Amino acid sequence: MTQQRTAQPRRAEAEGRMPGSTIISARGLTQTFAGAGGDQKVLDGLDLDMRRGDVTAIMGPSGAGKSTLLYALITR
Repeated sequence: MTQQRTAQPRRAEAEGRMPGSTIISARGLTQTFAGAGGDQKVLDGLDLDMRRGDVTAIMGPSGAGKSTLLYALITR
């Protein structure tokens, strides 16, 4: 008598908790602010993937849109 088993994905893999699985993804992210001198586009078609287990640094000069990016990622 032969017993057959069906492969079941591990729970962590099924829930997307495996190292390297994408946990935050953004495509075409755009943010524009209206100002006295006209519109200022601070994010222009940004694509981003953050994966579980990676360490990611958001760096740039003052006014480059770092805080705007983080705010957009948590509110959309």
